[in-house]
Amino acid sequence: MTTTQSIILGLQSLSFTLWAGLMFWTLFRLRRRAQAQARVENAGMFRQIALSVTTFGLFFKHPDFAPDRRRLALATLVMATAMVLFWWSVRDNS
Repeated sequence: MTTTQSIILGLQSLSFTLWAGLMFWTLFRLRRRAQAQARVENAGMFRQIALSVTTFGLFFKHPDFAPDRRRLALATLVMATAMVLFWWSVRDNS
């Protein structure tokens, strides 16, 4: 493995760690929002599940989650770019 490949692999691991952290942050944020809504409604078990699914759907359209969407999109783009760069560097060496 060349030095360039090692650097790209390190970048790839950092980008995945960032992406996973952002994903968990978003999921926990969505779950907290669903729990707060369930407390307001004094919701039962099935209503809580419905609120969770509905809240997860809000991620794609609600303006409150626009910064999260942008950060996740950027992290995904960086991760995909690192994968392509690593593939390109391996392809050139074979």
